[in-house]
Amino acid sequence: MAPRHDALSGAVIENVDLSKPLSDDNRQALRQALVDHGVSFFREQTLTPEQHVALARTQRRSATDPLRAVDGTQARAAVS
Repeated sequence: MAPRHDALSGAVIENVDLSKPLSDDNRQALRQALVDHGVSFFREQTLTPEQHVALARTQRRSATDPLRAVDGTQARAAVS
């Protein structure tokens, strides 16, 4: 996994298959890229809605943080 970033647009994450379980190191690296750059981009990924929600859950600050929709309400799912 190799984060590449642009100061204006966030981090582009390459060489990771998000449809498979992530190692603890990769999960932490993704979280840190999000913290450092505010947004992360993953190209050419094929995820089911369930995999997308699972990935979103790994990126929360803590297990008790709810997933939030763009309008701030609690999200029922990360994708539709």
